Amino acid sequence: MKNFFKNKKNIIFIFVFIILLAIFGAGSMLDLMHNTFIIRNLTNKSANLDKQYKDLTKEYQEILSGKTNYIEDNARVKYNMSAPNEFEFRIKK
Repeated sequence: MKNFFKNKKNIIFIFVFIILLAIFGAGSMLDLMHNTFIIRNLTNKSANLDKQYKDLTKEYQEILSGKTNYIEDNARVKYNMSAPNEFEFRIKK
């Protein structure tokens, strides 16, 4: 082993190998970490979109069923609308 490090070519070879490893190895490692981060974010977004889809599908089915007066209730609550000849009272908290 001592003879290996006495030869200048071997030391230069090791030095060049370490530099190449640092340049190409570190870049690919950073890319791997970046891709892992992106995959995690996309997985979270996908889960949120799946939940949103289920909620909207449930709301759509409720509208189609006609069991409740869904549109009128939403107009009253979300948009503070009232029917003709109706008085609206607002209580401030």
